[in-house]
Amino acid sequence: MSGWRFLLDENIDPKTATYLEKEGIYAEHVRDALWQGADDEADVLPYARDHELIDAGVPGCSRSYHNDRHVSASRFVW
Repeated sequence: MSGWRFLLDENIDPKTATYLEKEGIYAEHVRDALWQGADDEADVLPYARDHELIDAGVPGCSRSYHNDRHVSASRFVW
């Protein structure tokens, strides 16, 4: 079992969480953990921190990435 735990952002197909789980990697999709359209800064990142998850998203697809150029690319895993 992997020590990595992922929160998959809404721009990633939810089936990815199912695939990762089958491979023994813990993964939650943001639509299941929170809701579709959850705000990255106000909702997603705090949830990921509180549950010790890596927030995995695609750089450039996030609303906050486009709206706030100060979002660190290091929060993304790809």
